[in-house]
Amino acid sequence: MKSPLPIKLYRSTFLVFLAFSSLNVSCTGDSDDAAAAATTVSGDGAAATFPPGTLALGTTATVGKVDVPSEFASLTDAPDASLAIEVKGVKDGKAVTTELATPFTLQIDLTVVPAAALDEQAKTEANLCVVAKSSAGVLYVWRKSNLTYASSKVTVSTKYFGIFQVRYCGDLGLEAYTTVEAATETTTPAGETSTSTLGSTEKVPVCDMSTATGMCIEYPLSFASGTISESLSSACMKGQGTFTASATCPTAKLVGICTIAQTSSNVEITYKYFYYSPSTEATGLEQCKEDKADSPAKDGETKVYSFTKADGTKTVLD
Repeated sequence: MKSPLPIKLYRSTFLVFLAFSSLNVSCTGDSDDAAAAATTVSGDGAAATFPPGTLALGTTATVGKVDVPSEFASLTDAPDASLAIEVKGVKDGKAVTTELATPFTLQIDLTVVPAAALDEQAKTEANLCVVAKSSAGVLYVWRKSNLTYASSKVTVSTKYFGIFQVRYCGDLGLEAYTTVEAATETTTPAGETSTSTLGSTEKVPVCDMSTATGMCIEYPLSFASGTISESLSSACMKGQGTFTASATCPTAKLVGICTIAQTSSNVEITYKYFYYSPSTEATGLEQCKEDKADSPAKDGETKVYSFTKADGTKTVLD
């Protein structure tokens, strides 16, 4: 398929990206060994499993029970189903409060398992949820559709350190909590209704060419520094786009997202290409494959491409 996007522009922007990839950026691999195996930390009936490269160099993680936060205790209409579990990240003696680049999974043992009796109708599997207070103080909730329940254990996927608890929320309105769609780690602000399964949760440097070319690029947050930001802005303008140092790509008419995880010298950087209709074909998968073919990994680096359709279906490219 002949790409409908301006590949020359894509390559020029990509070369700008490569020029900056050797600069001082955040490391998300905790060691050389971490590249080969996941890291699991457990305590008090809970276990957090971090995929290779999730924990930044020098970061330690602990898991254990803590007192139930007042924000959870006040949910009297959503009875608790587990202990309150804290997953804590510490780097250089300080708590990690930033969102991780890659989700980890947290499995929590239930102390109050779902019941089938009619008098316990509120405490059924369908009403399970996980509430969290991140280390940054933000409240989140995962509904049952974004959880896994098996053998009296609930598993949730998250990018946040903080305190977690399983409760029986059902469809109870939790206005103070931001809803998380675990499949793609997108969020719906507190008090709003989710309308899309795709999108970003953190503002990053963005080149929005969606109107001109049907594409928008989200760069790593580490590229927001002055020199890099200025160069990206220049490249973006050449593509008839608008560069913003702290933004997210639009979701209207979104076909899908091509995500590239690039690792070099144990440093992983993730950036995303958002495709929009009608400039990109219906699935966008072929476009992602072409972009992969146009920018192969160089010696000493790896690149993993994946494409997520607007309906949330994810394909990892070989």
